[in-house]
Amino acid sequence: MNPYPAFLLRPFPEWEDSAMAAFTTRGLEGEASRPGPFDRLNLGFKSGGAPERVAENWRTTLSAAGLAGIPFAMPRMVHGDRLADIDALPPPAPRGEGLPAFEPEDCDAICSSRPGCALVVTMADCLTALILDPEYGTIAAVHAGWRGTRARILAKTFASLTAAGRIRPASTWVAFGPCLRAQSLEVGDEVAAQLDPRFLIRREGRTCFDMPADNREQALSAGIDPSHLRDLGGDTLGEPERFFSYRRDGAASGRLAAFICLR
Repeated sequence: MNPYPAFLLRPFPEWEDSAMAAFTTRGLEGEASRPGPFDRLNLGFKSGGAPERVAENWRTTLSAAGLAGIPFAMPRMVHGDRLADIDALPPPAPRGEGLPAFEPEDCDAICSSRPGCALVVTMADCLTALILDPEYGTIAAVHAGWRGTRARILAKTFASLTAAGRIRPASTWVAFGPCLRAQSLEVGDEVAAQLDPRFLIRREGRTCFDMPADNREQALSAGIDPSHLRDLGGDTLGEPERFFSYRRDGAASGRLAAFICLR
């Protein structure tokens, strides 16, 4: 199998026989770059970039992952805790390559047991998680910013899939992508009061939230084997050459993506 290009971060070699999965970067130096705030691999249709350019970026991304022409599902996210089952939706009308085939409303996590359809979540600072149970043939993609983390969307996704017989925690693998790390996710007192105090770091007059640590605890509490959980690292705020960041760039920020597709 050919390796993914540098702008795609692969979570687990162990996944390759069952699923194709990756987290994107904005592209590295030396790759083709367009001037402006949405240059290179902006994958957000609602982030302000030209839709035709975003669709082109999606074609490039999926082709690089060996998924050219594959339909993909991209939820219309609301920073909530709802999981949508793509398999329960009616077949979509053709929309053209590079455009989402499914756009479930008001959800921040999606799941499927259908080979040949990629699940996608986008972000510009939030944590994204990809889930695979190769024994049960189920995948999920989760978007968890501080609001979704507070709402325990990852824990609820595991609980829902387990209760429905779609996964078994002991055989499930989980990967976290780039996001705001503890040193970069500074919060005010009003937000801090809503978060789990175990994951707040108070130092030199600042309060920061360790979002990956909270989500890691949710995964482990759900029964995920620690050896099946991998955090790829990457600080969206602190690495402008690699990642988009809404906190750093505001409305001029593009979007990164996490995606997974059963073989």
